[in-house]
Amino acid sequence: MEFLINVHAQFLFKHSSDAVYGSDYTVRLFDKDPISDDFLGETTPDKEGKVHFKINPSLYRSEDSPLENKPDFYLIVLKNSNEIFRTPVALNIDLKEDGNFNFTDGEWVDMGTYLIDN
Repeated sequence: MEFLINVHAQFLFKHSSDAVYGSDYTVRLFDKDPISDDFLGETTPDKEGKVHFKINPSLYRSEDSPLENKPDFYLIVLKNSNEIFRTPVALNIDLKEDGNFNFTDGEWVDMGTYLIDN
């Protein structure tokens, strides 16, 4: 049985360190692939600018990468449906080495904190 993967990140405004949040903002998680990137989910940041995704590993094993074991995650921040920020691609995330595990949440990966221009 495969555990779900939890992906976490935080977004702050660069000059004030205020959290990026509110109904105007959404964050999308993708897996970079050679032909077509896999859309893995969308969420709204909480009041601390944090986002949380819970995904099944089968979502990033698409037709152009059916044996993929090390996903290449990146996030896109949208304000009113317009892209305002894109994280660098975290290449070849080794969930066994780079991830964390507990029996409550399964595997989880912290993508870090990003600073966005206002």
